[in-house]
Amino acid sequence: MVLLLPVFSIAAPTHCTPAEEVVFSCPLQRTAKVVSVCASPRLLVSPSKGYLVYRFGKLGAVELEFPKDKAGSPAKFVHSHYFRAQTDRTQLRFTSGDFTYELFDEYEQGAKPPSAVGVRVIQERTGQVTQLACGKSVTAHWNLIDGAVPVNDD
Repeated sequence: MVLLLPVFSIAAPTHCTPAEEVVFSCPLQRTAKVVSVCASPRLLVSPSKGYLVYRFGKLGAVELEFPKDKAGSPAKFVHSHYFRAQTDRTQLRFTSGDFTYELFDEYEQGAKPPSAVGVRVIQERTGQVTQLACGKSVTAHWNLIDGAVPVNDD
């Protein structure tokens, strides 16, 4: 007898609208807040006409949206990706006021723990870093911004 069970895919909750592409989204640990990066459809086809936006807060109650003006928004972010055997690090950064926000998606074999996903908030004046880790449900489609967002090769 063969038992067929439906396969369910659990997507991370997101602030992205149905008309937007989910680049990154996750619920944060120990809080009811969600961090999302959303892109206009076909951003890669026409980066100058498309947009990229960061949203943070409870679902239905966004506390921070960057940038407010979506025109030219991909240029307000910096993307980096480093890959070698057993190591894969992706980051997306932007600065708003006196704070730099860095979304990170990192894996390094041998590290404890080997992977980390979330957002770092750096207070530029004091250098204080607050790290917010993602919960278990993460959606990451970094390829949706490759070539549309300036790259940091450091």
